Amino acid sequence: MAICYTAIKPSGEITLGNYFGTIHHWRSLSQTYQCYFCIADLHAVTVYQDPAVLKERCLRFMAFYLANGFDPDTTTIYLQSQLPEHAELQWLFNCHVHMGELSRMTQYKDKIQGLKEQAIPAGLFNYPVLMAADIALFKSNVVPVGNDQKQHLELAREVISRVCRQYDMQWPIPEPLISEQFGKLMGLQQPTKKMSKSDAGENNIILFTDSPKLIQKKIMKSVTDSDSTIGYDPIGRPGVSNLVNLYALLSDKTQTDVCDEFVGKGYGDFKRSLADLVISVMEPLQEKMNQYLEDPEHLIAVFNQGKNKAKIVAEKNLKEIKDKMGLIS
Repeated sequence: MAICYTAIKPSGEITLGNYFGTIHHWRSLSQTYQCYFCIADLHAVTVYQDPAVLKERCLRFMAFYLANGFDPDTTTIYLQSQLPEHAELQWLFNCHVHMGELSRMTQYKDKIQGLKEQAIPAGLFNYPVLMAADIALFKSNVVPVGNDQKQHLELAREVISRVCRQYDMQWPIPEPLISEQFGKLMGLQQPTKKMSKSDAGENNIILFTDSPKLIQKKIMKSVTDSDSTIGYDPIGRPGVSNLVNLYALLSDKTQTDVCDEFVGKGYGDFKRSLADLVISVMEPLQEKMNQYLEDPEHLIAVFNQGKNKAKIVAEKNLKEIKDKMGLIS
């Protein structure tokens, strides 16, 4: 069976965008691939994270997986920092990556805007190398990525190919699974950008820690346009189109069906109906998450279960690479 590796970074709270852009669709991948689902806390610490908050978020992300029906007995869900093989393989790959390649990474250039050179963490610069090591560690055949990660995956493909050529090694070259094909949510205040924390503030995103009252408030304040009709035109009317798309995803309808359903109704009626729909989907998941979070020892046990499964494969694959490089392991 082909291998799929994917990771989610616990550097922020879980959003409704995470649900649709990743988790909601990752479940189906396990029917086709042997999947490794990683909570990438090593990637999170490329910028400072409050230790207590980071630990709490890692537990919350695991609770989120379990609340969404991921079975740790049939899938491998693990915490990145529990496998030192990730960092060791990153070092080996660091020795085969060029400074120029890393300095051209678009995300890196975006993130260092306004920073002085002496203030830029080396981990931020080497972030794509760790991502390449993550992928190669499990001999991944496919990797679900969004458009913002395609450049990093291209570098990973090049690094793995380079190491294979240099050491006469056979290793899978990962192919992308573009996650946007599954549906993407845009920000409530910035409907031309993916739903994430931004300068638009907390009203731009819907969090799984939000109360029903707060969810309703955020949706009622969401950006639309000067037209009063419910229509779908992502380029000409991105605000209302984003809300229509959200309604369609939650109700399993087409955008056309949603627009037809609200013919003759204004934004107020539409937003209230959308808020009720969002809450009806999120509340059961929030309740399940809270139940899991009441037993952190169980969540840690699930982490350890995943670590033990992943480590068997990681140790074997890393040894194979080290043997090829002439390193005694």
